[in-house]
Parts: sequence; structure tokens; C-alpha cells
Amino acid sequence: MTVRFPNGQAVQYNDAYFIQWGENTHTLYTKEPSKGGSLIAKVPRECIVEWVRPCRVYNPIASVQNEELESLKKEIQSMKRKLYRKK
Repeated sequence: MTVRFPNGQAVQYNDAYFIQWGENTHTLYTKEPSKGGSLIAKVPRECIVEWVRPCRVYNPIASVQNEELESLKKEIQSMKRKLYRKK
């Protein structure tokens, strides 16, 4: 089970197989508590709890910014080449 926090950090709990949903926190257990499951962690309700690995994790805002940054770097390199050729 993977818990993804709002800041993007993800924590994988290898032994967590049961979750008890709460109002403010969710509780992770090894198995159902009534069947002897052990407490593993309590996580804030703002977290995303994943049972399987996602097919793709990405940040579209960051990828656009990275593309723009790369474009700007190329423009600067081109300008530098033009400046140094004139000398």
C-alpha cells in the first residue's frame, strides 16, 4: 500500500493490507483489526492511498515549465553563439 502526501512525497507500506477510514485520519493495518491485524500507521485524510502501482505519475505543470526552460536555454545558447562569432 502506498500513501501519497499532498506535497508529493510517497511512502510505501509493504505489510499494510487493510485501511480503516476515519474523519481526520486513516489507519493502516496488516489485516483487519478484528482478525488480529497490527497497527502500522495513521495518515492524514488529505493523503491518497494506493493499493496498486499507478501506470504513470507525472506533474503536467512541472513538465510544461521544464519544456519552457529547455527552450529558453537553447535560445540563450544561440544568442551566445551569435555574440561570440561577431567578436
